[in-house]
Amino acid sequence: MQQATKLLDIISPLKEGEVYSNIIEWQGGYQIIRFIKINGEACVIESVSIPKRNYDEWFWEKASSILVKIYDENLKNELLKEVSWAKRINLN
Repeated sequence: MQQATKLLDIISPLKEGEVYSNIIEWQGGYQIIRFIKINGEACVIESVSIPKRNYDEWFWEKASSILVKIYDENLKNELLKEVSWAKRINLN
């Protein structure tokens, strides 16, 4: 219902065939819409939706590309032994 209300607010000032000039952000992704027409009580739109990437996948893709230097070998070994995600960081 909340999404429908938001879309109606966005569509109401648009002319038939007009593309909304901003990207609409939803919890799961992004949407671009074009208002087609009113058909009775229904609003007809065309839409393209792009899902958001999973945060953990994005984070580790970025984090693993950052070189981390630990000069104390004992500390480095303890980190790798005790911290579950430590093997995912770039310690080379």
